[in-house]
Amino acid sequence: LWDNVWSDQGGDYEMTVSYTPEDNRSFVVYVNGQLTDGRHISLHPGYNRVEMTSSTTWMPDIDCFELKK
Repeated sequence: LWDNVWSDQGGDYEMTVSYTPEDNRSFVVYVNGQLTDGRHISLHPGYNRVEMTSSTTWMPDIDCFELKK
């Protein structure tokens, strides 16, 4: 859970998540409480909340995520 993801102007971003192990562990990504497709997210101006979770399997170890405008 990341409560402090900052965006100056908000808008649409492409998200890349780095994690291990790279096997068949699936997870979902919520941004500000809204379910996303995990690759394309929309941020509000200011602080945003990003949450990654899985209800079907153990979560992989998240190393980092990168956002590109």
